[in-house]
Amino acid sequence: MTAFWYVGFRPFFLIALIQNMIVALIWTLHFTGLHAFEVQVLSANRWHAFTMLFGFVFATIAGFLLTATPKWTNTKPVSRLYLKIVVFVFLMGQILLLTQPIMPTWLYQTVLSLFPLWLCVHLFFLFLKTKNYQQFVLLIPLFVIALSVIFSFGSHGGTWISMANSAIRLILIVIAGRIIPFFTRSVMNVQIKPANKYAERLLIVVLLILIFEPLYQYVSFIGQMIWITLTSLALIFNVYRFFLWPVRRAMKRPILFVLYIAYMWIIAHFFFNLTRNFGITTVVGQLELHALTFGAMGTMILGMLCRVTLGHTGRKIKASKLMSTSFVLITLGAVMRVFGTMLVSSHYVQWVQISGLFWVSAFLLVAIELIPMLLRKRIDA
Repeated sequence: MTAFWYVGFRPFFLIALIQNMIVALIWTLHFTGLHAFEVQVLSANRWHAFTMLFGFVFATIAGFLLTATPKWTNTKPVSRLYLKIVVFVFLMGQILLLTQPIMPTWLYQTVLSLFPLWLCVHLFFLFLKTKNYQQFVLLIPLFVIALSVIFSFGSHGGTWISMANSAIRLILIVIAGRIIPFFTRSVMNVQIKPANKYAERLLIVVLLILIFEPLYQYVSFIGQMIWITLTSLALIFNVYRFFLWPVRRAMKRPILFVLYIAYMWIIAHFFFNLTRNFGITTVVGQLELHALTFGAMGTMILGMLCRVTLGHTGRKIKASKLMSTSFVLITLGAVMRVFGTMLVSSHYVQWVQISGLFWVSAFLLVAIELIPMLLRKRIDA
């Protein structure tokens, strides 16, 4: 087990896989009326958002950052006893939300916010010490997430969860803009035309402002116009970035193409945001939200779990049959969750049941293959 505690992706990816399947199954059963589940300090809907965003998604982001930032900064990773303590702190909060202990709200807020606050502080001093100032852009959404963990328990919790969603969206787009071209070059040995640096910077600024969209989107006409302009720019810039990549050639490599599919869901998310605003698409099923969460986050994380684990355990970066099947399942699940509820809204509950089953099945297949890799040392050690 020495290798397990050497770098952050191993324990946090393991937690993400197990916690995700548990809470996704609980929510699907609860939402469809097959099993009642309630946490006293949070409503059922907020518990679902909370456990998925601040549990499953954030565990994956943390595992990736704790693995990637030592390479970006040429420093040693958080490991061994230090990593064990960090993982224990994160797990305490997740267990609280599953076991339903009777505790005051402030204790939930304190325990659950310790890890995201630590990650912000850790990365801040790491980037400052190594003069990696360009990485500071990641600290803003991470700090918003940490604050959202605290304030999601209050009366304005929905607003904070919405901002956390947008903060994670920014992190996802920033990371995707780095890893998809890098992975494409390494897997396919092709050169990719770099994106215009000014367009990239403007995209980051747009996404940063959009984190706070609940504070101005419906406040006034001017706020609405600002939101429409920024969302339109985000859509245009992401489409521009996407078509710089060799999409057709990537289709032959499932381990790579799954990330392209995830990015298409990001584009769909911004498109549905605009169509919903103009009343073109219905609010039933929250198409724009689930295009981001189920489609983009779910698919991107599934692909990243496989790609990073294979690469960092010394294995050939090629999708197995189980992995390829899971990529198909998560994509079909996202299509049903987003488009099924839009086209046949009368069967909304059934669409949630089926898409939830596809989600759990996709991650179960990946877990069967990845967990042994995460627990063992590198095969080229």
